[in-house]
Amino acid sequence: MDATTRNAIFEAATQSTYWQRLNIGLRTKVSHGGYTYTVDVPSGDDPAQALITYREGYGGTEFLSEVATWAQTMLIVDTAMGALRVH
Repeated sequence: MDATTRNAIFEAATQSTYWQRLNIGLRTKVSHGGYTYTVDVPSGDDPAQALITYREGYGGTEFLSEVATWAQTMLIVDTAMGALRVH
């Protein structure tokens, strides 16, 4: 995956308003270029960067492992926490 696409997907994740809490961490799905990408923020004792784990499209699902920068991860986590906050 090229850097432009990867950055666009992580940028879309910073705008996502729907996040799921899973036993493995936080997850959202974003659309870009005709595909639906799954973006995960792993949980655990050690900090972990956000990553794109799957890409779904007409031809099926493809496993990916594209890692965000720490700066991107911080923005994604901030967005996820805001979306999951109970008012």
